[in-house]
Amino acid sequence: KPYVKIYLTYFDIGETDTWYCEACMKEFPINNGLNIHHIIFRSHGGTDDVKNCISLCVDATAERTHQI
Repeated sequence: KPYVKIYLTYFDIGETDTWYCEACMKEFPINNGLNIHHIIFRSHGGTDDVKNCISLCVDATAERTHQI
């Protein structure tokens, strides 16, 4: 997933660092608990640009998926 590498590089985050969920603001390890998602899904014309990506925890991911 190239967009994950783009996101981590842009924010200078290592794959073993702690980062936060942009929905609930709780901190999680990057490699366990956080996912990088597209704000506008690629299937809806979104790009892999870092401005279209967001870090979400598992709970926020589930909530976001159910809103669609």
